[in-house]
Amino acid sequence: MSRQIAEIYAALYSPSNMEQWNELNLKGWNEFITQEITVLWQGESTWDDGSGSVDCCYNATITLKPQQSIKPIQKLADMLSENPYLSTESITQFYTDQLTEYLDSEFNEYCTIDDYYPPVAEDFEIHAYVDRWCNSNDFKLMEIEGKGYTDDYELHSHYYRY
Repeated sequence: MSRQIAEIYAALYSPSNMEQWNELNLKGWNEFITQEITVLWQGESTWDDGSGSVDCCYNATITLKPQQSIKPIQKLADMLSENPYLSTESITQFYTDQLTEYLDSEFNEYCTIDDYYPPVAEDFEIHAYVDRWCNSNDFKLMEIEGKGYTDDYELHSHYYRY
């Protein structure tokens, strides 16, 4: 048993195996910073004034490219220090989630901010929001294609039983 454990240890820490692991160290990050990413975002929110509501939606395809100066944000940096072998796909998904959470929050705020006037989702300035996110996260905005739409005002029916 001792000999088998010694063989496993020798193989694990052999120069060729260590070289392979060193090549994989931060490979996902190094590939990520050279690629464009495409984010498909669908924002949904409902404006409600108590007696009626309006459903707001926005669909967008957003293409971004990491800038050469990009540094991973703290949460991702912690993940990379814990596991420097994260895949390009995992890192892409991390930033996709960050952007969609940001846009979801901004879109919901946009649609619900005014209690007296229903929003017009078509007027949501997605370019400005994505641009702001890109500047904060060292990305370059390559392209946005999207459209917002707002459903008609729908009266709530109230049913009272006495």
